[in-house]
Amino acid sequence: MRVKIDQDKNKIIKQFIILFGMEFDIPHIGFISFRKILFVMLFIYFFRSGSIQRYVRKNVFLATGAIMLLLVYGWCVLRIRFGGYVQMPLEAYQLKEPILLMLNMIIFPILLIGIFSDAKGFIFCQWKVILLQAVIVITGKVFLPVRMFVFKHFAYEDGRLEEGILKGWRSAGIDLAGAAGSVMLFAGLLCGIYLFYQTKEKEKRKRIIFGWMLIMAANLFMGRTGLYFGAIALLMVFIDQIRRSGRAVIWITIGGIVIFAGCLIYVYCVPDTGGLKTWINWVTEIGDLFGEAQTVRAILDMNIPPLTMETLFGTGLYSGITRTGVSFNHDAGYIRAYTSIGLIGGIFYYGLIYAFYLQMINKVKPGQNRRIYFFSLLAIVILEMKEPFMAKTPLTMVMSCMLMLETRRDSLSIVKR
Repeated sequence: MRVKIDQDKNKIIKQFIILFGMEFDIPHIGFISFRKILFVMLFIYFFRSGSIQRYVRKNVFLATGAIMLLLVYGWCVLRIRFGGYVQMPLEAYQLKEPILLMLNMIIFPILLIGIFSDAKGFIFCQWKVILLQAVIVITGKVFLPVRMFVFKHFAYEDGRLEEGILKGWRSAGIDLAGAAGSVMLFAGLLCGIYLFYQTKEKEKRKRIIFGWMLIMAANLFMGRTGLYFGAIALLMVFIDQIRRSGRAVIWITIGGIVIFAGCLIYVYCVPDTGGLKTWINWVTEIGDLFGEAQTVRAILDMNIPPLTMETLFGTGLYSGITRTGVSFNHDAGYIRAYTSIGLIGGIFYYGLIYAFYLQMINKVKPGQNRRIYFFSLLAIVILEMKEPFMAKTPLTMVMSCMLMLETRRDSLSIVKR
């Protein structure tokens, strides 16, 4: 029995290290990175393991083919627009985008699910990965040397965040910072919600609720995007527990009070480097989202080029000036796809992703799990209105792993040697 427990612990630790390394890029030593080493190891395991995925089912095969078509389409747009240029413009469409999409949405998940027995095992591991990131973020907030060390060595010194990191109203994790980082913390929160509904034991549920509050606390110093979406998700759980007369309402309420009290202590008792007022305005901006210079207003004021033959097929640029003299610059993922690969390419790109996930979600048995997956996909659809988070984060990797494992018999044919 003792040997089996030790084996299970070793297995969980290996899964944790592999998942963390695949999702968050550890600094390189020349060409070599931890992610590349893990990729090679998983690739070898894929072909040498006792159970090997001989082929993927129709939905995965078609998605892979469609991504290849998208790659060819993007190459044609760049060839037509900039074929005579000596050097590509800095804001030109990146062909690596469809390649990364294929890796994160198809290849990496197929390799990763081989080390997990079911969706719950993967989601539990993902939950632990995000909890570690949350602890790193909060520790960095409390201790300036830790925060600056993580920022300089593992957040790659994002210049846009440097002032907030230095003054203390922002923090960072391992390859985790800003709005994109907050979205990954939100994804971890959804994993915790999934585990909450899968667990009936009171003590485990209490620990999960504590984990929710830990992630929300980390998001207070990471990014508002994940913070706001996390608050909405927890509000929905809270209302659901009230409807069910669940005792979890008490613990969620206590957790919320603790977070609120912690914020008050931070605001009124903790001396900082002059960033308190900025942090308060930053966190509470949701109360004035449509005010001047606020997030939503800033997005709405960004220039969207009109539909022309150029934007129908693609300008080849994320931002800049078209050949006809139209200037454009936008942060939203949908608009960046529209301007770079055109309305046709943009519809194909997002239609491919959403159709792939909808098809897999519909294979999940009706119930709480399916509702969580639908909510996750809806959140992704809305999040892309702000920034291209699917291209900037491992969201698609997490989503694909969860759904492939949840519907293993439908998405993969497992053939024993």
